[in-house]
Amino acid sequence: MPAPRSAGDVTRSPESDLRLVREALDGRTAAVEQLLDRLACVPTFLQVRNARFGRPLDRDELEDLAQDTLILLWRDLREYAGRAALETWAYSYCSFQFQRRVRDLGRRRDNEASVADVPDRSALPSTSSPADSVDGERMDALLQRLDPVDALIVRMRCYDDCAFDDIAARLELSVSAVKSRYYRGLERLSELLCGFREPR
Repeated sequence: MPAPRSAGDVTRSPESDLRLVREALDGRTAAVEQLLDRLACVPTFLQVRNARFGRPLDRDELEDLAQDTLILLWRDLREYAGRAALETWAYSYCSFQFQRRVRDLGRRRDNEASVADVPDRSALPSTSSPADSVDGERMDALLQRLDPVDALIVRMRCYDDCAFDDIAARLELSVSAVKSRYYRGLERLSELLCGFREPR
């Protein structure tokens, strides 16, 4: 006879994931914290895709993509319909964002190579051009518009890959407070990024 299931042993399903997403979007703290933990898989998914396709993105480009993908994914959470597990949906979302970034990067490099007055490749500097770091510069500018503590937590989590426990210990905050500030920072970044991309 199977052992009885404990109260904390919750079986995940697309239906329960959909409830979790809806509760998080309603602002329920526990759901937000659980959802953020679940979405910590996003950088790993992107690393897997990058490795599978021969690492077309370098480390900085991959970090920029992970940051942008987390922001966009959170913005589009209402599109999650519970037809598959949350991680399955997130993986598909990451795959799309990865393919789009690689495509855009390829076009940019092709355009740079086709400029008539570009010198021979042997004469080109080995460092990246300013255009290659535009995403990082934009994100830095947006982070400066956040609450300083929120921005620091977002940087530590997304740039330095720090665990919530480590961030809490370093900043002398509770883990719950760190997660709440992290979510608030991502939400504010999403709003700023949408405004940044809107045509004038």
